[in-house]
Amino acid sequence: MQVKETQNEGLKRGYQFTLPAADLAATVDAKLKEAQPEIEMKGFRKGKVPLPMLKKQFGPRVMGDAMQEAIDGALRDHLEKSGDRPAAQPKVEMENGEGWKEGDDVVVNVSYEALPEIPEVDLGKLSLERLSVPAEEAAINEALENLAKSAQNFDDRRKGSKAKDGDQVVIDFKGFVDGEASRVARPRIIRWSWAPTASFPASRNSSSVPRSMRISRSR
Repeated sequence: MQVKETQNEGLKRGYQFTLPAADLAATVDAKLKEAQPEIEMKGFRKGKVPLPMLKKQFGPRVMGDAMQEAIDGALRDHLEKSGDRPAAQPKVEMENGEGWKEGDDVVVNVSYEALPEIPEVDLGKLSLERLSVPAEEAAINEALENLAKSAQNFDDRRKGSKAKDGDQVVIDFKGFVDGEASRVARPRIIRWSWAPTASFPASRNSSSVPRSMRISRSR
């Protein structure tokens, strides 16, 4: 196998692998001879099928396998010798693949991007700076207040009480559109909780039927 470098720019690498036709033919013959003792064919005893007939019957498939093995082996040997580590699967293209015929050399172009070399670093010479950010008292108080607001507990108020700012109101209702239950949301009980200061946009031609209401006050 002949290997020629075609690109070496930055991390990009390109090589041309050439498998001589004579080497490919010798590999095919060797594979056919190796399999010959086990092959049976009508009109011949096992292991007695002539090599030319085997080549006509199985040659194309064996040749394809031989080409693949030769290219894979050459690329593997190249990467071991060069020490390159491709960042992704190398791109392999056969030159004149459509016009190739038996007796021609097999020429394959291989390209890839190599991973950069990472130099060894003496960690004992590194120094780290510990950063600290002091928290202001006002920011701490604000965070605690927000936490307290989000962790409120509510007690039920007596039936008939009016909701006030800060209370939690729970309403069970069924939603309808133009007097009919929506196809998106089938009739079912949905429970929402919100503060009375919140507002919700009303959908056109939509309505809700309150089922029950309970008001609770923050402790």
